[in-house]
Amino acid sequence: MLDNPFEEPLERNVLLSLGKNGDYLLVEISYFSSPMGLSNILLYIKAKGYHSALAHPEWYVYIEKKDFQHLKNIGVKSQHNLFCKNYPYLLSITVFAISLTLSIFISLVVR
Repeated sequence: MLDNPFEEPLERNVLLSLGKNGDYLLVEISYFSSPMGLSNILLYIKAKGYHSALAHPEWYVYIEKKDFQHLKNIGVKSQHNLFCKNYPYLLSITVFAISLTLSIFISLVVR
């Protein structure tokens, strides 16, 4: 979770990273509101040599498509749960996730 306690492990480079080179971080934010300075946090992660992958962005209803475009522009990838079997009744979220994937985030997190 991107919150205050996240910064200390990032400073010390003691994070559980992903990818062939260990340079991807799967980051999660609150479902209810964006952390203050989200772009700055993500840019700081990038400056530390990591690539950010935003976990299940289809759940962050407060983030608009223009915000997702901005995140893409600064190099943030995404991890979608397009057809989560635990939430089959959330068709609108699934449709939104698919639209994000097709229109904005057509990229792979780990190659």
